[in-house]
Amino acid sequence: MMIRQFTLKTRIALASSCLFLILAAIIDLVVVACFQDYLKRAMATQQFSFVSQISAQLDQDIAEAHRLLISEAHSVTADVLRDTDKAQHFLAERRSLQTVFDYGLFLFSQSGRLVAESRPDRPNRRGLDFSTLPYVSETVSSRKPFISAPYISATEQYHPVVMFTAPILDEKQNVIGILSGGLDLMRDNILARPA
Repeated sequence: MMIRQFTLKTRIALASSCLFLILAAIIDLVVVACFQDYLKRAMATQQFSFVSQISAQLDQDIAEAHRLLISEAHSVTADVLRDTDKAQHFLAERRSLQTVFDYGLFLFSQSGRLVAESRPDRPNRRGLDFSTLPYVSETVSSRKPFISAPYISATEQYHPVVMFTAPILDEKQNVIGILSGGLDLMRDNILARPA
């Protein structure tokens, strides 16, 4: 009889211990799952906040660069567009704008022909017709500033480029030319350092 009571006690103790361990394991799994879920949500919230800040800064930098280009377009006269040497001199004097637009500055006629560009490493391009490029045709047709979608340039080792444009308007608000600036997406510029 004594052996039976001991065996029964042992069984109850063993069953109680197993039940306790099973409950502890279930509670542990629930706590770990809740903690993992909380951690994932906290990380997602933090990452979303960080990306939102970078995005807002990038939007501000792009808008500011475009505002600078638009502001300079107001100082281009019809006389500058008619004389390629004056146009070249106009672009050469815009050093601060050249630091923003690392792919270069460009002056186009109303018909989309290249009048001048700030990069001396691209010879013999004056007079070429760029009217079929979306950023030129859209600026002429809308008479509004435009930012192109990225495209692969035919120069610069075929880097992706984004072009910013500003129409040059006469006193009757007709487009007489376009001032354009480009950003090389493979270089260190405002798009590469948003924070």
